[in-house]
Amino acid sequence: MMHVRRSVAIMGWTLWDGRGRVPNGAAIVTYELTRRLSRYFDCEMIFETSDHEKAWKIKDLPEGFRVRFIPRMKVPWHLSEDLLSEYDMIHIWDTSIPFTYRLSSNLLLPHCYTLHSAISIMDWAALASALYIQGYDMISLGSKCLAEALKKVWNTQASVIPYGVDTEFFKPMDREECREHLGIPHDKVILGYLGRISKLDVILAYETIREIKRRLGREDMMLIVAGGKRSVEPINVRDDLIYFGYLRHEELPYFLNSCDIFFNPTAGAREG
Repeated sequence: MMHVRRSVAIMGWTLWDGRGRVPNGAAIVTYELTRRLSRYFDCEMIFETSDHEKAWKIKDLPEGFRVRFIPRMKVPWHLSEDLLSEYDMIHIWDTSIPFTYRLSSNLLLPHCYTLHSAISIMDWAALASALYIQGYDMISLGSKCLAEALKKVWNTQASVIPYGVDTEFFKPMDREECREHLGIPHDKVILGYLGRISKLDVILAYETIREIKRRLGREDMMLIVAGGKRSVEPINVRDDLIYFGYLRHEELPYFLNSCDIFFNPTAGAREG
């Protein structure tokens, strides 16, 4: 009996084909998901593009899956039945896609939507409630706390699939050697932030550091920040604040192991 490999489309606003600079963490997760699924399914990652010559082209990758380019749209995703009918399932990072095509066509394509923050849970629940649609086929979340948050707004079953970590790469290292490698003071209590600079509340971060110093009566605390799109020489913004800019992937374990505390100063919800 011949085995048929079912096709899967992976869709999202920000995707990455495993080459060049990584745009963000979600891109890595999507790429790795596609790579692993391609062992068992016939997979394609769908990219939006403003390049008319590239639109509708398909490229094979050595990892075992393909990337397909579709024209970037000025309005929310409105995928044609002709395109969708080529797949048996889609994995989606955006709430509007399944409801857009299910309202505008007769096609009922199974889809999996990943809820990866409390904000996305609220958006998804509001949209589904407004349309009186329970058309999802699977809901996956990265943690039990997100599953509990979902239950507060939507009485439905969800699968918890914990986020994976490469423990061969992200592992404990000698703190003093890591600080020496990055030029971080050895005699400071280091609070570190690593992530998108657009998500960093700088005012909240610095006010928090100052308040901690005041309450504890100590001046040996320092904030180190890494993130952004540009590689720069470390900048001593203040005597207790160093900005590293964009760090290469191989530098990340050094940064994290240099910290005494991972510091995530934000007044709003974060992904994960």
